[in-house]
Amino acid sequence: MEKARMNVGIPEGMTINSGYDGLTIERRWYTSKTLFYAGFAVIWNAFLFNWYREFPGFDALTEDNIMTYLFPVGHVAVGVGLIYYVVAGFLNKTTVTVSHSNVESKISPIPFGLKKVIPAPSIEQVYCKEVTKSSKNGESVTFEVRVIQKDRKNTCLVSGLETSEQALFLEHEIESYLGIKDVSVKGELG
Repeated sequence: MEKARMNVGIPEGMTINSGYDGLTIERRWYTSKTLFYAGFAVIWNAFLFNWYREFPGFDALTEDNIMTYLFPVGHVAVGVGLIYYVVAGFLNKTTVTVSHSNVESKISPIPFGLKKVIPAPSIEQVYCKEVTKSSKNGESVTFEVRVIQKDRKNTCLVSGLETSEQALFLEHEIESYLGIKDVSVKGELG
């Protein structure tokens, strides 16, 4: 059953460019959450810096105090991961390029996931999905844009979108460019 299309406009943080060779849609990763994570990363890594500054050195390592040396290793890994995530949040963008040959999704300039290339003629339907993750701090909701290919393969094209408007905009623009009739898909964002 064909759905009525909603005109969602260009969501905040996204741009669209149309040219003779196709359509390019970009989404910047930077949001107010990036500042929160940056502050958290500074505090976390400052604590670790002070921990190691007071460290007695490896020449004082004994069987009795080995846990003192091993305990912060996991925390250092988290600190490095936080820094990487924050830098990506400030600099990265997801670029979706649509042509009559391929639909491509890539993240740049900081590597964060794999580039996805789907042959455009193989695409049967594009749809959006809400993803809810539960943790001890509550629930977080993000959105995905998914592609169903003619061989029934279901592929996530873009994930981690913060608003349903971003996901619906991507879906609408890809389907419009490729001339795909928008039909209902089980489990899609309603």
